[in-house]
Amino acid sequence: MSGISLTKGILTRVHVNQHVARANKKNGTDHPAITIKSSKGNRYANRVKFDGEWTLISSPLKPLSCGATLWVEGYDNGNNLHAE
Repeated sequence: MSGISLTKGILTRVHVNQHVARANKKNGTDHPAITIKSSKGNRYANRVKFDGEWTLISSPLKPLSCGATLWVEGYDNGNNLHAE
C-alpha cells in the first residue's frame, strides 16, 4: 500500500444543540449552539466552516446518542474544520 495515506483524520460530527438555540431565542443570549463532537471531546461554536468532504446526514430513526437526528459528518484532519 505504498503511497496511500491511511490517516483521514478524526471522525467528527457537527450538529445544532436545540436546547441552547431555544434558550438563546427566549433569553436574547448568544451562547454557542453548534456542537462539534469527536473522540477528543466536544467543542462549541457560533459558526463553522467546512473544507473538503463532509456529509449532511438525516437519521430520525437512529439518532446520535445526544438525540441529534440531523448532523454533518466528516473527518477532521486539523485543517478542514474551522470553528468560531
